[in-house]
Amino acid sequence: MSTDDDGVWVGLDLGTQSVRAVAVTGSGAVLGSGSAPLTSRRDAGRHEQDPDAWWAGVAAAAGTALRGVRRDRVRGVAVDGTSGTVLLVGADGRQLTPALMYDDDRAAEQAVAVNEV
Repeated sequence: MSTDDDGVWVGLDLGTQSVRAVAVTGSGAVLGSGSAPLTSRRDAGRHEQDPDAWWAGVAAAAGTALRGVRRDRVRGVAVDGTSGTVLLVGADGRQLTPALMYDDDRAAEQAVAVNEV
């Protein structure tokens, strides 16, 4: 059982198809969970996502997971994301391109050439 004095930790998982969030106490009691779908654009070997959709998904999933939890109880956040995703950002940290997902194969030919060096 959790009390109002217990800390809360938030886990965020940004996957290919959705963002998932969970809020747990130090003793492992799950206080809430949430998810939000993500969409991808796929076309002839391309696989892209909109990074703005990631942020919106995190806000929605975390908002649901933390419904009824006082924010001052949150002690930490753990985040993981889809492996091998490439995102070009500017000096201000804002994205310059859509995210190229792990299985986008536009550079497959160049990768073969690099591996032969």
